[in-house]
Amino acid sequence: MLDIHTDKGVVKGVTGAKPSHIVTAEEAKLAIPLSEVYVDVGTASREETEALGVTVGDFVTFSREGQFLNGGKVFTGKAVDDRSGCAVMLEVMKRLAGKQLTASVYAVGSVQALPLSPFSRTLHWRSMSRSLAERRRSRRK
Repeated sequence: MLDIHTDKGVVKGVTGAKPSHIVTAEEAKLAIPLSEVYVDVGTASREETEALGVTVGDFVTFSREGQFLNGGKVFTGKAVDDRSGCAVMLEVMKRLAGKQLTASVYAVGSVQALPLSPFSRTLHWRSMSRSLAERRRSRRK
């Protein structure tokens, strides 16, 4: 989350990058060029953005509290992806409670992001993709 300090006051925004599970080893060593860094303030047009008071060259600082972007429908905050995933998982388990199912359903969470965990290599997307591809090839033989 970012605070953009404009003449009209603070405007909230976010920026992002490629997720770590699709960044190549070479890309991971490089800084993102400033020309490729964009800030999303939850608007749909240049006019809406300018109406908030955002102009090129405004001072930007980090902000960590979770919130909706400028009164809109876009919510952002620290680890909101992980937290929303847990909330969805809990809701699914609530809705399945008491239902007769033909399969066992388990809800599993983790305390560390997959790319950082030394035990996650087998679960990592690239590894899973390779494993699935290898299984498909072995079935064809």
